[in-house]
Amino acid sequence: MALTLTQQPTTPNASRTNLLYTLTSDSSSKDQFRYIAQVSTDEPLQSPNNFFFPEVTLKYYPNTTGSGIIDLANVLNRYLAWDENSMAWSNPVTVPFGSEGQSTVQIFSCSFGEEFADSPSSSLQTYTGSIVDILTVFQGKVDRDSGDYNFNTASIVNDHNNIFSDMPDVLYSQSQYDFFQECPKVGFQDPQTVTVNDNVAYSVKVYEEAANGYTGSVLLTATGSTTEFHSIVGVGPINITQDSTVPNNGVVTGSDAAWICFEQTGKKPINYMLPNHSRYPCTADGDPGSYTRFLWQNNYGAWDFYNVYNTLQQTDNVERETYTQPFPTYNQTTSPFNINNRGEKQYSSILTEQFTVTTDYVSKKTSDWLTQMFDSNNVYLRIGPYTGTYLTDTYSTDLRAIVINNVNYRWQENKFRNKTFQYTINWSFSNKSFVY
Repeated sequence: MALTLTQQPTTPNASRTNLLYTLTSDSSSKDQFRYIAQVSTDEPLQSPNNFFFPEVTLKYYPNTTGSGIIDLANVLNRYLAWDENSMAWSNPVTVPFGSEGQSTVQIFSCSFGEEFADSPSSSLQTYTGSIVDILTVFQGKVDRDSGDYNFNTASIVNDHNNIFSDMPDVLYSQSQYDFFQECPKVGFQDPQTVTVNDNVAYSVKVYEEAANGYTGSVLLTATGSTTEFHSIVGVGPINITQDSTVPNNGVVTGSDAAWICFEQTGKKPINYMLPNHSRYPCTADGDPGSYTRFLWQNNYGAWDFYNVYNTLQQTDNVERETYTQPFPTYNQTTSPFNINNRGEKQYSSILTEQFTVTTDYVSKKTSDWLTQMFDSNNVYLRIGPYTGTYLTDTYSTDLRAIVINNVNYRWQENKFRNKTFQYTINWSFSNKSFVY
């Protein structure tokens, strides 16, 4: 008996791809032969968040060449959860710096064996655990046009500035991308996180507003280092103010605070604009007014954020269940005509709130990035704590799952606008409201 593993995925790898193992055996021609795959998180190999589940055993028949082609992607993906820390679910975030991505990443032990019999009616002989592979998996995708099943983590380090995101400021230099014009805006009460690949030293700096928008001095600096693969770093104003290690208690809401910069050792800085910049008006206390803040799980299993400050429109649709009552009542001694006891009777109403918001005109770089939100399976709306805004007053401060129903776009081809795009996003809450 000789079992051989001829193909296996690299590690770390993404769950939304094909995680293929290829096995061969000199016993594959025997009766009742099947390859066996066992998936577990044994104690020595436990996941970062100590997440355990029962061992899974899968059996596969050999193909026409006697090989076993085993794809474990769907099996492993079902045990990966949302990372509440990285999407800043808790407010305030208690450990904004150096916190780990613990739910969207798991470490699996994949062992392989075989079983067969000497005849069609004889007992099975089982041999398991002869080959063991340790695989780190996260909720990401692999581009089908990349020419490989495996996720290239080196591309994140080199091409994506060590950040699990396609946000334009991550991919392009300042000369190619005007971050003050298009970079993600962040309100003073908004959490914001960055998911990085390699463990590196970093700093989060808050800059004052300058006349040219780019040369303001540093108002505040917080430093730290990431811990391991897929680390989460808080870079939003609320993350900073809730970190006891930040100087001045993280007071960054002064009138001079213009933008936040996330810097890693040897990497290009990533910028987030605060709303009181001269190009973006707000009230005297830094309240940006009403806006729509989207969160979505991107192609790398991490979370991206985007604020839209244009007017939000709401259209309500009521789904009613009714039945028609007859004119007379037949369960009495007589059947008098009753004008109030007839016609349609409503017994159930479900309210669907549909919202529409239109983005600013953005470049193709930002346009391509936002399409990931439209395609994502996990999209949320964060209703901020600002008082006097429509969403907060109507639905209270919350983080709610939404469904993007459709998206329309306008393509501006005027030569002076350099082919800019504008999206009209129609969305509704995932959970409908019962009116009656």
